[in-house]
Amino acid sequence: MGTKVQLLDGANVNRIVATGRITRLPGIDSYHGKPISKKYYLVGVKDVMDGKVPLFVTNEAYDPPQLHLKDIVGTTTLWDREYLVVDDVH
Repeated sequence: MGTKVQLLDGANVNRIVATGRITRLPGIDSYHGKPISKKYYLVGVKDVMDGKVPLFVTNEAYDPPQLHLKDIVGTTTLWDREYLVVDDVH
């Protein structure tokens, strides 16, 4: 389900830091109670190459807080559309 994507590092667009799938479903317009800006896609994160990369949208309310890619492996996050590439390799 969803388009396979590669997540790029916000500090270096030439570096792939994770892979996943766009998971935003029709009718879903909020994430953790906040509206989803058109700037972002909701992405299910599958594999992470660099867990220290900061998230575009953090969730400090979680325990432990979700601040970096290592904190959200196997879950979802909002990722800036400009830092996603459709994964045509897999």
